[in-house]
Amino acid sequence: MTRRRKTALMVVAILTVLCTRPAAAQLVRAYIAEDSVTVGDRLTLVVVAERNQGATVSFPAFAPAAGQAGGLLGDLLIFGPRTQGQKFLGVGYDYPMADTLTYEVTTFAIDSAFVPQIAVTVSADGQQRRYASDPFFFPVTSLVPAEATAMRDITPIAPFQRSLLPFLLLLVAAAVVGYLIRLWMRRPPKPIEIEPEPVVVEPRESPIEEARRRLAALEEHSLSDSVATKLYYVELSDTLRTYLERKLEVPALESTTAELYRELTSEGMTRVLPSEIAEDVRTVLLQADLVKFAKYRYPKEQSVATLGETRVLILRIEDQSRPSLPTTTPTVDDDGAENHVSAEGHTEQEDQNGNL
Repeated sequence: MTRRRKTALMVVAILTVLCTRPAAAQLVRAYIAEDSVTVGDRLTLVVVAERNQGATVSFPAFAPAAGQAGGLLGDLLIFGPRTQGQKFLGVGYDYPMADTLTYEVTTFAIDSAFVPQIAVTVSADGQQRRYASDPFFFPVTSLVPAEATAMRDITPIAPFQRSLLPFLLLLVAAAVVGYLIRLWMRRPPKPIEIEPEPVVVEPRESPIEEARRRLAALEEHSLSDSVATKLYYVELSDTLRTYLERKLEVPALESTTAELYRELTSEGMTRVLPSEIAEDVRTVLLQADLVKFAKYRYPKEQSVATLGETRVLILRIEDQSRPSLPTTTPTVDDDGAENHVSAEGHTEQEDQNGNL
């Protein structure tokens, strides 16, 4: 997560708390149970709602997003609730009872993840009131060291003492070779006719041809276990990213899914690629990210269907990049006959005369 985006989310969170937070918002708390979080880990989101005796609490149910394994909440992907419980806090508390619900979540955010307000409904005496937790950030450990700015070079070879004998032998051999080369260069020249060999240049596959070939090979891939499923989605994601990088000239292979989505929805790219296609690209790549990093395993039927959706998605992108055909405009000449004027300003009669 960039510094600019983190600052913007912090400002939005503060304004949300100041403007929309209820008077008794301290009734609801939310936090991440794990102390250390890495990208793609399965986490536990805990929501605690305090209440009076006799009241009931309704927690939110996060419906799965389109094409995803769970619902979206800020930077979290929610797979569903885990456990729900109740606890008696004591008579000395303003609200002696507390209801708790835990959710199984994960995140692919970088550096830190944002969790917005979580609203619950408390029913008591025939009335319903909504309370919300405070939004918060929590740190996310990156798979790349924080101090790394580029790929590290190979460690240099450790120094050691060398014998002078190999250098002396090399020097003698070089002198002998030099003397032989001198004798060879002084020999009488002889005409030699050399027929140049024809250079065969193999044509490179076009982006669509490469994508079709790789997807066709992927249809024969086994989905028998989790390892085979992970390799299946790694190849599927790499095929789609390679096609996007070659076809649209975007850095798809070295970008995260979020960075690639921002590139595809930028002002310059939306003139070429509709936003709905960019959404479908993100959906396929997020499915692959869940399998690669969160060890999620889709059913075999859905994995096969995702391959078909990827093939259709590539064909849609290919159609968007094709040049449009020239249009013709009907006109009427002095004799009352109808002609069609092309985009270049020629009528069909003139084109026929020119072809004759």
